[in-house]
Amino acid sequence: MAFRMRQSRSRQNLQGRLALIVTFAIFALLGADALSLAGSREQTLRDAEQETANLSRSLADQAHRIFQLMDSDLLGVRAAIEAAPFPNPTAQTEAWIQRIMAARAAARPATYALMVLDASGHVLVGSRGDQVRGLDFSTSGLFAHHRDDPSRAAFIGRPLRDPLDGSWVLTVSRRINAADGGFAGVAVEEVPADFFRKLYASFDTGQDGVILLARSDAVLLARWPGRATDIGADLSASPLFKTYVGPGDRQNFEFMSLLDGTDRLASYTWVDDTPVLVMVGRAKQAVLENWRLTLWGHVLGLAVVLGMLLLLARQLAQKIAEEAAAQEQLITTNVQLARSEASTARAVQWLKLAEQIAHVGHWYLDVADGNTLTWSDEVYRIFGLDQEMFTPSLDLALAFYLPEDSQAKAAALARCLQTCQPYEEFTRLVRPDGTIRHIFTRGEPQQDHAGRAVAVFGVVMDMTVQKQAEADLRHATARAEAANKALEAANAALETLAMQDSLTTLPNRRQFDRALDQEFRRAVRGHSSLALIMIDVDQFKQFNDLYGHQAGDACLRAIAQTLPPLLNRPGDIAARYGGEELAVLLPGNTACGARELAHRIAASVRDLGMVHAGSPYGVVTISAGVEVFAPMREADRPADLVARADAALYAAKRSGRNRVLCHSELGLAAPRAAELSSADD
Repeated sequence: MAFRMRQSRSRQNLQGRLALIVTFAIFALLGADALSLAGSREQTLRDAEQETANLSRSLADQAHRIFQLMDSDLLGVRAAIEAAPFPNPTAQTEAWIQRIMAARAAARPATYALMVLDASGHVLVGSRGDQVRGLDFSTSGLFAHHRDDPSRAAFIGRPLRDPLDGSWVLTVSRRINAADGGFAGVAVEEVPADFFRKLYASFDTGQDGVILLARSDAVLLARWPGRATDIGADLSASPLFKTYVGPGDRQNFEFMSLLDGTDRLASYTWVDDTPVLVMVGRAKQAVLENWRLTLWGHVLGLAVVLGMLLLLARQLAQKIAEEAAAQEQLITTNVQLARSEASTARAVQWLKLAEQIAHVGHWYLDVADGNTLTWSDEVYRIFGLDQEMFTPSLDLALAFYLPEDSQAKAAALARCLQTCQPYEEFTRLVRPDGTIRHIFTRGEPQQDHAGRAVAVFGVVMDMTVQKQAEADLRHATARAEAANKALEAANAALETLAMQDSLTTLPNRRQFDRALDQEFRRAVRGHSSLALIMIDVDQFKQFNDLYGHQAGDACLRAIAQTLPPLLNRPGDIAARYGGEELAVLLPGNTACGARELAHRIAASVRDLGMVHAGSPYGVVTISAGVEVFAPMREADRPADLVARADAALYAAKRSGRNRVLCHSELGLAAPRAAELSSADD
């Protein structure tokens, strides 16, 4: 009894120790995994924050360049205006100013319009000519700003509706002074707000990500994604402007959007020398989506591991001998879990590497700026050139292609500029090291407001690896293709035999029957007429007996070749019906037209002048039977049309041959079998 009590106490102690060990292991695993997941979450958020900060700085630099270009236009226009007798220029001076403005607007594909407002706020001259002259901007904020503020600095105004088409535009403007320094007007350049929306659409900010352009007074200038009604919205109540926006750039903050209620990680950067900021935000939910998947994977894995631990602990408490096996199983499970995590990490790394391998470069040809050519870094790599040592131009770029490809590429580019249609092509270029690269190019023309092509934007993809793979595939399948050539030739012969007469090259009986059935049903639906000419070579058996079958075949081929040139209506078809019989199907033709065509065919055959000593006419002739009717549903069949034309044909042969008869000219249409029995051919 004492032994059993000691054994029970020992078992209880063992169970207690096992419980402590298991509890410690559970908390250790949970703690370690929680720390790992927390670290992974923080790293995911840090990466997203860094991406938004980099993108906001890049977009701010891009916006700064755009506003700088617009402002340089305004400075040039203002200098030209103030050099003229403004605000009352002569007509010649006004035309000269308008040409300057139109030229500057055309040089900026994104620019919507350049205008000059007089002191009353009305358009004096503009790049769009008379259609904007006299438009009233006196109530706009930009006009009031320059009228009341003597500063001559550039001003980025609130978004406004273009008075011509009602679209939202962003403006950059400068004050124009009279000779005495007083207010004389405003020089304004417009750019479509949609330009920035489309520009921002090309950047990936993830699901529910956002890019916005706003003024310092919380007025929204552009947003992606967004609606047209969002432009000009007042964001002063948004947490973004109430809490975070300040005089300097700010990175890595979290805010709730006023427009869509989404919680985002964001960074904003002020555009240099402007009261405008660019904010990039990524939805926190989207950023953490992959992390959540990892979290659930860990939870599931831990649940499995912990369940096994509890099961093993219970087994160990019941039987000491099983402790080693349980521990070994636990170690094995942990190893498998580690391998699974390592495999997942490798898969993620390979996926990132695969995304970096598919390089595509872009280029831009500015025709309006003297064929200026701009390349991205990837284009330099494809051409095997160092961008520090090489400045691209159209002529130099074309010189890298093989001569025949260079000429074709130049011609394709010229057609693109002339027709304003995109083009794409496969070409070969020779790198400086002598290697040949196969590339695919696609170009999209860029047009000005007049619809003229002023530039071409394109992409270049290195297809050398794919071409080599294709060559390897062709080499690997060459033997199989050789074995299949005989089968393909047989199939092609069967295809031709199935739809084309091998002797005359006309469609054969099978194709004729198919066309007759289709046109018959179409005529029934459309209540239209259907004409058929049945043709038979006169005394053809005697011709074969006199001159041989080869001469007979040549005779049929010659007669067949006269038919296609006489058929000039859509749907007309001439076919070899059988033996020396030919058929001509004429959908929608009249009895008069079909009869006239039959006479022309007969005349063409006689004009061939093929000698036939067995014919009373001395040459080969034909007889033809014509039938035309408008088929009715359930009342007529395609065979009825053939039977009537056939009856007319054999009536023509009985009445002397070398003639054309219509079925309507017969007193009674006899069955074809009776006609065949009376014919001597």
